[in-house]
Amino acid sequence: MPKKKHSILVVEDESFIAANLVQTLSSLGYTAPDPVATGEDAIRAVQANIPDLVLMDIELIGAMNGIEAAEKIRAIGSIPIVYLTAYADDQRLGQARLTEPYGYLVKPVQSRELHATIEMALYRNILDRKLRESEEQYRAVVTQAGDAIAIVDCTTMHFLEVNPAFLRLFGYTVEDLPSLTLYDLVVQEPASFSHEFEKIVTGRRFFLGEQRYRCKDRTELNVEVSASVIERCGKDAVVCMIAHDVTARKQAEHALLLANKKLNLLGSVTRHDVLNKMTVLLGFLEIIKKQLPDPTLLAYLEKAMQAARDISGFIAFTKTYQNLGVHAAGWQKVEPLLFPTHPHEIRVITTGIAGLEIFSDPMLGKVFDNLLDNAIRHGGRVDTISVSAGKTADGLILVWEDNGTGIPADQKEQIFVRGFGRHTGLGLFLAREILDITGITIKETGEPENGARFEMAVPMGMYRFAGR
Repeated sequence: MPKKKHSILVVEDESFIAANLVQTLSSLGYTAPDPVATGEDAIRAVQANIPDLVLMDIELIGAMNGIEAAEKIRAIGSIPIVYLTAYADDQRLGQARLTEPYGYLVKPVQSRELHATIEMALYRNILDRKLRESEEQYRAVVTQAGDAIAIVDCTTMHFLEVNPAFLRLFGYTVEDLPSLTLYDLVVQEPASFSHEFEKIVTGRRFFLGEQRYRCKDRTELNVEVSASVIERCGKDAVVCMIAHDVTARKQAEHALLLANKKLNLLGSVTRHDVLNKMTVLLGFLEIIKKQLPDPTLLAYLEKAMQAARDISGFIAFTKTYQNLGVHAAGWQKVEPLLFPTHPHEIRVITTGIAGLEIFSDPMLGKVFDNLLDNAIRHGGRVDTISVSAGKTADGLILVWEDNGTGIPADQKEQIFVRGFGRHTGLGLFLAREILDITGITIKETGEPENGARFEMAVPMGMYRFAGR
């Protein structure tokens, strides 16, 4: 594909010089339309057909000189202008500089000098256009962003620039910015905050966390803040901050926590009262049993008593899980939760779990308790349990294995169903519920007669290794 010929408009009132420039430009491979001699004609020529560059004589015939014509041409489009003049005095240079020209040539112009100046001007214009487009895109993103964005001076804590969302969130106006500092917003003792801010700046670290900020009307908000240092060539670094209002979320979390506590209290009271009544019921059934001579009735009575004892066991079992979901999920260290107590005759093998932490409900330990209980109760002669962890493309797999009898193929999913099993039927069901709070899944993948194997899939970002 042939290279595009750039169009160069010559604005020169000396016809001989203009014709010579057009001939030189053509020999250099440029397209040169008919030259014009006045500023007014130059503006009309640009409006009719926008050139890639304008060679503009500063001194023109007519009411408008080249500098005035250049100002009006700049308003039409981003067209690079190179000045031509027979006089290179400081006054003319100062006036011409105000129009931001791409070059300045003193007549008579040599071919090589003309070519080099034009090529550099065209190249600079491409870079400037890309820079303008980038700045426009950046400005559009920042202006339209829903989160508050601010550029902060690292030394004075003054806001150098903010977006409209920042002003809306904190209730300030553009007129407030010159006197506004970060200290005016942060609800924290200044010395303590200054120390934390200094660590971000000097360490060039990225910060992400929740802080409490104060609005102009003195109301306070919970905001999630991310902050990072921006290096500037030849200038002091600044900090870019993005703040997201999480006040409503925090209020909802508090309301949910309060509701859970009330439900927890209600469940505890109800469980206590029901167990008391069951104790009374079993007591009277025992008295009736001693008074009944009929063997058939005694058999029915024994079944009723066993049902009452099972009900009491179910209710007592739920006490262990009354705090499920009540406390916020957090990072739980896996190793201390695996075997806080276990029969000494069982050998434990761990692989790849040193320092492993999982973001889960605080009742994660109950998951491992139930897996151990399941192995002891239903696994036959289990004497070895292995726990290992390995990374995958989607996160991490935590594996629990025993060397017992295993799970029959038709029961691999049923064991997680509420009520299935010979005990309460709640252990593995609740284990899955605990893990599901933070998106962790569990399934049984062992081979029947070769031991049970439980795989817990931990999503990316929900696990970490302490010290790494």
